[in-house]
Amino acid sequence: MLRSLFARTGIPEQLVSDNGPQFTANEFQVFLKRNGVRHITSAPYHPATNGLAERFVQTLKQGLRAMADEHSPLNQKLANFLFAYRNATHATTNQTPAMLFLGRGLRSRLDLLKPNLRRTVQDRQRKQGLSAHNGETRQFEIG
Repeated sequence: MLRSLFARTGIPEQLVSDNGPQFTANEFQVFLKRNGVRHITSAPYHPATNGLAERFVQTLKQGLRAMADEHSPLNQKLANFLFAYRNATHATTNQTPAMLFLGRGLRSRLDLLKPNLRRTVQDRQRKQGLSAHNGETRQFEIG
């Protein structure tokens, strides 16, 4: 599963996990070593040592509680929360998680309200090209 994830996102420099048997197994340790991944484990039986994960769990619970009145399936609520979280500016980095991970923001319905300058320019250039050649697109041929 990790090989599939690494194929999409690249090999991380480090992996933080608890001391679960799946993470302490020899085969897993060899896999990480071959891929040059540093493995950091949290203190056993002390979940608070992973403060970032604990804070995210609090944020997630708070977000799901806020959607308690909505009559939609839990999967849809979770997807809506993750979309909003990934598209919100983070206080520490002053960027969205999507921007840091993908190099671009996630397109939302709010984007429909503001004009897309790139698309407007492309449409106008295409129209100018068509009108300059009597409505026909130019084509190149060998010879």
